Amino acid sequence: RYRGPMLQRLAALGGRMGPGFPVAAAAGLVGGAWFGIVVPVLAPAWLSAAAVFGSAGLIAAAPPAAGWMTAFTAGAAMGFGRSQNTGRRILQVRDAFPPSSTEWITLDVATVAPRPGRVLLTGDFSNFQGLRARIRLSWYRRRSGADGGGPPPVLPRAGERWRLRVAHREPRGRMNPGGWDYEAYLFRHGIHRTGDVREDPGNRRIAPAGMLAAWRNDLAGAMARSAGAPFAAAVLPAVATGNRGALAEEDWDLLAKTGTAHLVAISGLHVGLVAGFVFLAATRIMRRLPLRLPLKRADGARLLALAAAAFYAGISGFSVPARRALVMLGVWTLAGLLRRQPRGTDILALAAVGVLAADPLAVLDPGFWMSFAAVGTLLLAAAGGRQGAPLLVRVQVALW
Repeated sequence: RYRGPMLQRLAALGGRMGPGFPVAAAAGLVGGAWFGIVVPVLAPAWLSAAAVFGSAGLIAAAPPAAGWMTAFTAGAAMGFGRSQNTGRRILQVRDAFPPSSTEWITLDVATVAPRPGRVLLTGDFSNFQGLRARIRLSWYRRRSGADGGGPPPVLPRAGERWRLRVAHREPRGRMNPGGWDYEAYLFRHGIHRTGDVREDPGNRRIAPAGMLAAWRNDLAGAMARSAGAPFAAAVLPAVATGNRGALAEEDWDLLAKTGTAHLVAISGLHVGLVAGFVFLAATRIMRRLPLRLPLKRADGARLLALAAAAFYAGISGFSVPARRALVMLGVWTLAGLLRRQPRGTDILALAAVGVLAADPLAVLDPGFWMSFAAVGTLLLAAAGGRQGAPLLVRVQVALW
């Protein structure tokens, strides 16, 4: 079977890693990223870059059967350098804008979330120097007026470009001890500015959504129109495309009371279900195809499952949980292509390495910890083998 030179080099590199290497690398990456965030000063840019490249060089030059200390050191250096560089970019963008300003901006809309009395927009815009920043805006309804005022009859949709007059400011939040740190939440999600849209006749859409965003919006609209009940018209687009804008406050209350609110938030469960279904279907179909393929059928099924998961994550808006699940699937696919059969803990650790290498600020996200804790609990529950209670019983108890 064909295996390209890149896969061969990766397989050779993986063969040099000793036992516990992935777990130690993940632990070092978590510790380094956390330290890079909480340290009260920013290291020089050259030091952060040296830490990132030095960690890669340390792994590449590692001796055969490299031990956990090498992996931990390389992971810690990578985590520290990546978190420092990411934090530096966010703070540099924030410092490039005045503390507060009221002006016209051209907003590339990323998300739209209707709320009681307002519409919450998230998108990107540029200042006069061409520096891009992410902003979170509230478009409030006026409290007076015959028609109620506020957002136009046609709301902005994800992917569109709007010309808006906004008042924006530096992110800030309440500092109550033990309370929710809103400013830290904005920092974690890379939001540089917050503000609100000012009423003005010049507020208008100036460009339609791109192809993927427009297709996603049209799909959500078609689902809403085909649903019979209003509740179904709001829930179906939320589950399929991540568009939760049609969910009213009473819908959220119902979902919270029934314990099903997590089902309308695109998560690793949704991405995993799509990948699993495509993998099983592709495996069965390829067994019946009288064709000679350059890849093994299992490899082709893995790649198709990864592509389907990436497509679904794309139409759902590439949320943080979806990206995290996509990285995990990528690790699983790569392990299969390299003919590896790693332990479950190694796959989980490598997924954590991939997630934190791409987004070191994920250590600030409770969802990151809950996701990996849940999967780790399931792995422990399934590790009992043939002893004790049946596998499905152990897994169900762990989930409970």
